[in-house]
Amino acid sequence: MKDSSIDVIIFEEVIEHLYNSDLVMSEIKRLLKKGGIIVLSTPNLASWINRLTLLLGYQSFSHDVSFLGGFGRLKYKSQTNGHIKSFTLRAMVEYLKFFNLEILEIKDIEADGISGLLSKFDSFFSRFPGLASHMFIVARNL
Repeated sequence: MKDSSIDVIIFEEVIEHLYNSDLVMSEIKRLLKKGGIIVLSTPNLASWINRLTLLLGYQSFSHDVSFLGGFGRLKYKSQTNGHIKSFTLRAMVEYLKFFNLEILEIKDIEADGISGLLSKFDSFFSRFPGLASHMFIVARNL
């Protein structure tokens, strides 16, 4: 594709699966028009649930140690998520700024697939972007 040819790139729940996110972000930067928008979402390594599970000595939910099973997790031991990279909100903001992207909006996203009391906690803590289960960021190419 031609340089500076795209107005909007939606990059939801992808970056955490990439071995070389730097290469992909460079390509996104190349493709976005000046003033173009990237919409990005990813799990938050520093989410309230990851902080709690790490405090208790369990593996965080947002990062696997293997593609074969959820080793070290409190729950969902038979599932893997394929996440290779994990970002805190702070790390993601710094990362996007490194690529000369201006943050326009940061929103919190509740986790999917949880219910009951955990869902209520998640709903509460997701009011605080740094503690939310997932981050949703809109940025502009400068």
